[in-house]
Amino acid sequence: MKTITCIPFSACKPFQLLKICINYLRLSLSTCLLLLFSVSAYAQVGQLFWTDGSLEQISAIDLDGSDRVTILEDLNTPTDIDRDLTNDKLYWVDRGAGRIQRSNLDGSNIETIVNGLTDPVGIAIDPSNQLIFWSDATDGTLSKIGFDGSNQAILLMGLASPFGVSLGNEKLYFTVSNEICRTDTSVATALKETLFDASDGLTGLALDISFNGNTNEIFWTKIDRIQSGAANGIGAITDIRTGISPTGIDLDLANALIYFTDPFNNTIKSMPITGLAAPSDIVVGLTFPRGIVSDGDSIYWVDQNDAEIEKAEIITGNSPETLIDDIISTVRGIALDGANGKFYWIDDGLDKIVRADLDGNNIEDVVNTGLNNPINLALDLANSAVYWTDASDQSIKKADLGGLNQNIMTILDFADGLRIPTGIALDLTENKLYWADRNTQTISRADLDGNNIEQILDNAFDGVDTPEGIAVDVNNGKIYWADGAGFIGEANLNGSNSDDTFITGITNPVSVVVDPVFGKIFFGTTGAGGDIRSANLDGSGVSIFLSSNINQPNGLALDAQLALPVSLSFFGGERINEQQVQLLWQTVSETDNLGFEIQRSYDGQAFERLGFVDGRGTFLGITNYSHILSENQAAFYRLKQIDVDGSSTFSPVIFVAGSEQSLTLRLFPNPGNGQEINLASNINLPNNSSVQINLYSSSGKLLLQKTTTWPEVSQALREQASFIPQGLYLLELQLLNQKHTLKWVKN
Repeated sequence: MKTITCIPFSACKPFQLLKICINYLRLSLSTCLLLLFSVSAYAQVGQLFWTDGSLEQISAIDLDGSDRVTILEDLNTPTDIDRDLTNDKLYWVDRGAGRIQRSNLDGSNIETIVNGLTDPVGIAIDPSNQLIFWSDATDGTLSKIGFDGSNQAILLMGLASPFGVSLGNEKLYFTVSNEICRTDTSVATALKETLFDASDGLTGLALDISFNGNTNEIFWTKIDRIQSGAANGIGAITDIRTGISPTGIDLDLANALIYFTDPFNNTIKSMPITGLAAPSDIVVGLTFPRGIVSDGDSIYWVDQNDAEIEKAEIITGNSPETLIDDIISTVRGIALDGANGKFYWIDDGLDKIVRADLDGNNIEDVVNTGLNNPINLALDLANSAVYWTDASDQSIKKADLGGLNQNIMTILDFADGLRIPTGIALDLTENKLYWADRNTQTISRADLDGNNIEQILDNAFDGVDTPEGIAVDVNNGKIYWADGAGFIGEANLNGSNSDDTFITGITNPVSVVVDPVFGKIFFGTTGAGGDIRSANLDGSGVSIFLSSNINQPNGLALDAQLALPVSLSFFGGERINEQQVQLLWQTVSETDNLGFEIQRSYDGQAFERLGFVDGRGTFLGITNYSHILSENQAAFYRLKQIDVDGSSTFSPVIFVAGSEQSLTLRLFPNPGNGQEINLASNINLPNNSSVQINLYSSSGKLLLQKTTTWPEVSQALREQASFIPQGLYLLELQLLNQKHTLKWVKN
């Protein structure tokens, strides 16, 4: 119903021009010189509403040009507006903030319906079915969502910068570059149908579209004219009016009028729907009007420059008034540096990374250049660095924390497969970087320098749909992701054992963080006003943690230094000669750590104390420990970590073979038919020994990956064997810090 349009460079602020050119680089060069507008009018009821892309406002005015008022301001980059006549609500797209919002007609009760969007530009409302439809130019998608923020779904993907959208005849009409198209509004039957294109004489960029229900026609704007054609695509294109500068368009069917915005003259105009009479000005003196809509008493518009929504009454003739202002820029990701009393966040509206003291004092920019649409960030405090995702740049970047814009570098970009990277997390024990990509519906990882890229989760096999925030639990080897499709997913850090039903039945989760000490995850949702919820690490016990004054919890952070007494990232051992064993372990953070008691057992059950190694008290950073002891027999070892208050926790148990003995495993019967598989050891292993199972085909394809206990290994193999054909297989078992590879033949 509304849409996008062009504006000369002289009307744009420098940072806006940079964003415009980057966002539309895929279009023609001339497109980089354009900015988009939208207009919607219900002129039969006497009011006009519009968005203003420069003033960043939504405004309203009477159709006779009187009583102009700002309704919402500081909207970041509002681009389009529509009105629900049934429930007296305004809906608008805030492109810069990546969200869709609504309010009452007086600007009260502002609600965010959906956020975390990449580049929303056009919006259309279906009050009868309580649905919102919008276009996303960068994602190349058409999507819909319920009025209550539920059932978000993508109708079409892979479109070339869709702009304007309009509803009619139970179809969604839309513009794509130099095409006029339509689709069904059901996900099951949605299919792009091109009605008019260059072969029909449609050249240049089609900007906005509106549906005429009386004659089953569609009207659209181009840079220098308004055109129309049959809603079924049959017949020729008609020039309604040329020699004008239209952008957004909407129809007043009761009075047979067309309303459109003219950004070159900063006006809103009307003319007969036949185009036979010259356009006349309805509103003049605008700065940067974008979306526009009307009701029976007032007109409302958005002014992007001042970021306001304004209103003017038609009947009373009162002066314009500002309904809502000071809607701040969008804050997305957040991360904590507990050791130094700092927190960091992304200001997506101003495109920068900022930090402050934990009490909010000493605010300073860390990165304020080279960001286009930053989404999330993660800190590497050991190396004094920050990493972030940028959806518009299709990249992951890094900068040093030592000063402003220090050593900014691109780690991964489009050439590495990034399309719309969203969530980001670091595993500093393995020096790995994890990220989610909303466009490719994947979660991947790589080394911190961008090498060794691995895709670990996708849509087809793991159910990844709209991944937003992600979090890694290094201690338990897990990754969690908040999926906008309505669930929290879980998997091992290598992507195995994924579960997209881990936590379900939630509306638009956008962020997630792990508390490994108390065994909790916290996640933020933006549905039904927004809240923060918690659950156990097994997905049980979901409850609302905080809901008061919560709207868009885009980022969550946990002070790991305070929450995690000691983060043990590695514990292992090796025989260095016939009489000595060396134990090695590493921590990445310590809080009130008295030290480590070293314990040994010959049967894996009864442990005795051998010695003690002092800890570092409270320290945020990597610490490596080593301890050599005399021992020539095979034995089990573990650490007892003790806090200054006397509380303690145990490490995993490891095994070191004797000087003349090593751990050996035997698989039988071999060959076998798979109905009976047994695994035996030459050493009596503890029942709680953790075993990682990897079963491969002879070609190297991974068939089974599972972690279980020693007594359950044979049963796990028997269950898998019933599904595989005859042939040669390789079984890889990791237990007690050792790897064993066995061959097995199924006959």
